[in-house]
Amino acid sequence: MNLFELIKKYPEVSPDILKQYKDADEFIMMNEGDPDLYAFKINLPPPPELHLIANFGKPAKEQKFTPPKLPEKLSRLQKRLATIDEIWEELEKNQYHYREEIKFIKKQWQYRLYGYWVFINGKPTYIDGWHWFYCSWWNIDIGLPKYRSRDWKFFHAARYCYTTTMAVYKFRVPYDGDYRYFSHRDKAAQWCKDALVPYNLIEEGFYEKDFGKRTIIGFNYPKFRREGATFKAEDINYCVTSISKNIQSGIQSMTDGDAKKVYLKAILNPWKKLPFFFKPKYEGSTAPQNKLSFTPPAIRMGNRGSLSMVEDGLESYIDFAIADGSGYDGQKLLFHHHDEVGKFVFPLDLVDISSTIAECLTLDKRQTIVGLGIKTSTVGKMDEGQGGDKFRDFCEMSMWDERDDNGQTLTGFINIFIPSRDGIVIDEFGDSIIEDPPQKLRGERGQVIAHGGRTIINNSRAALLSAKKFEELAKEKRQFPESFSECFSTAGGQSRLPVAQIEIRLEELRFNNPTLRRGTLKWVEAFGGNVEFSFDPLGKWNISKILRENEANQRLYDSSRMSWVPRNKTKFTLGIDPFKHDQTKGSKRSKGGGFVKYHWDPLVDKDPDWNTWKESCRCVCTYANRTYDKEEFYTDMLMTAIYFGAGVYPEINISEIWTWFDRKGFGEYLIYKVDYATGKESVTPGDTALLKHKERMFTDISTQLVRHIHREVHTDWLLECKRIAGPKEMTKYDLFAAGGWAEIGSQEYYNDNGDDSAGDGTSLDDYLPKPRKI
Repeated sequence: MNLFELIKKYPEVSPDILKQYKDADEFIMMNEGDPDLYAFKINLPPPPELHLIANFGKPAKEQKFTPPKLPEKLSRLQKRLATIDEIWEELEKNQYHYREEIKFIKKQWQYRLYGYWVFINGKPTYIDGWHWFYCSWWNIDIGLPKYRSRDWKFFHAARYCYTTTMAVYKFRVPYDGDYRYFSHRDKAAQWCKDALVPYNLIEEGFYEKDFGKRTIIGFNYPKFRREGATFKAEDINYCVTSISKNIQSGIQSMTDGDAKKVYLKAILNPWKKLPFFFKPKYEGSTAPQNKLSFTPPAIRMGNRGSLSMVEDGLESYIDFAIADGSGYDGQKLLFHHHDEVGKFVFPLDLVDISSTIAECLTLDKRQTIVGLGIKTSTVGKMDEGQGGDKFRDFCEMSMWDERDDNGQTLTGFINIFIPSRDGIVIDEFGDSIIEDPPQKLRGERGQVIAHGGRTIINNSRAALLSAKKFEELAKEKRQFPESFSECFSTAGGQSRLPVAQIEIRLEELRFNNPTLRRGTLKWVEAFGGNVEFSFDPLGKWNISKILRENEANQRLYDSSRMSWVPRNKTKFTLGIDPFKHDQTKGSKRSKGGGFVKYHWDPLVDKDPDWNTWKESCRCVCTYANRTYDKEEFYTDMLMTAIYFGAGVYPEINISEIWTWFDRKGFGEYLIYKVDYATGKESVTPGDTALLKHKERMFTDISTQLVRHIHREVHTDWLLECKRIAGPKEMTKYDLFAAGGWAEIGSQEYYNDNGDDSAGDGTSLDDYLPKPRKI
């Protein structure tokens, strides 16, 4: 409705006020902008007519969320009468006297069950019923929580998990008047083979399928420190349990004692302060220490107190259990809160325990989802067995876009991440201020807001980085993560690489990385011909050395070998980490990785002293693309090799890539190892990913970074170098692996680092290309 229509419909409201009103949000984007998570949309309901929305008619600056206040008559009743039953009896007998109070109670229940519409700073805002109950009646350790836009996202995400029947797939095949859906092309291809369906019918895109039943058991919520996630989870726990019959809901944490602390602090204490009309009849004392049971006590009759009847009630309860998998094994749960799951220590295994809990929240081998699970935590140490590593493994098996035939992820859970910058600085309306405000804003306590959350976080990190407090910096990132991967940050002492120097270099490049360009390589005319680079913000390549026309596509044709031969084989090496056709651990498909190493170039950096080099001996191209088409990946790698005239050193655990190069007439681009004692070449190019080769990669990359990091500008590669802890994690870091193969492959010609780390007798005195069969 435009302003003219608003003025016509609401003449009693000043036009100056009506023009301040905005449109309601139609949806929320979750995980938006995070490089490791798939962003998805949560649709919001359309707003009712504006005059039915709370705060209508007020100026935008006066529109804030205000919690309801218990009417005085009801407050006096609670103080005067001893039991909830007595209060209800009083209301029943005197309905006319309490007619307004009864209307108030009905309204509160309406908002709790169906949500609440309110104008906030000019915008109609739909607050989920769980969130409304949290801000209105769920007293936490500081009293009633304030309305926060970050919490608004959290509760809508929780409701989405509790209700959605949809799943998303990237591939589908038309069949028998409908479609079959697949998350991976290879699965679609296998199905086509088995069903005798042509492969060319496979369609790729973004396809949602409605299963007609829930598809998500719950969600993982790695979050920043002290943001109230435990209270929010238990608010939902109470909301679903206290309106359901004959069910159980549970709490577990990193230790048996911590689970009880969560129950006492986040369930029992808020429950005790609820008004009577939100308390079902309960069993036991007003402060039950081990279980909040909504089973009415038995009514005792007769002089001797014999039991004569049990009053009907919900027969539901909330309790807590020991930390290991036996805590709820075999039980049916409507709700389960797993607190501080990123801090479990050996022998607790989050993945194993969560498998048991998933069975408690579902029926028929997870075919029917009946409950909701929430896993909340900041992340503890990332050492093996210290909790963070297991939480990361569980999260990697919970990717929103990786679904099976039942519409579920491997774990049944999905990941919800909200960066710390969203929630650090709050304005007077409860909205997060992320960027530095261009004009004066007021905070919730009336203070002037000078900086947004991003600046606050960056300043804290910069101070730790300047002081070289790298262990503290890693902890800071885990406690206040800005991206999903930062939840699992490691420190220098946990890595095999010089993390301190990497951190400093990344900070230098954060605002000033002028040489790095993102773009696309493509054939000038046809496959196998010349290749050109064009700038493209959505391209798959990052290049920091863009070649001039007379530098690119340097090659010649050897008719005797029926193969093209690169002319820059002693200048550039392309390391390739091919994507695996099966699923990697955690169901997150491997990316294909490519990395071009620019060797020491004596024509550019003439002094043999590597301390003086300014341009060469560095990465000049990176490629990391999660693809489902091996032909696409192989073609992309061929274009990269042709453009740079580079030798190619691939991992050959999967042999197809080097046989593909041979078949296409580019076998001479491949680098074969030479036994320099005998002069014999190896039978196959590249190398296999054996542990000894992985160890060598870490040694060589460490040396490269220590000596030459001041010239490295490829932040995508540096980030993987910073995150990886050791050889066992290489399957998760495809670009790092590609860089390792490039390092090893480049040393088949000479050792850029000027020492004998390759173990082949080379030194700084021998920088000419080695004798090769070219």
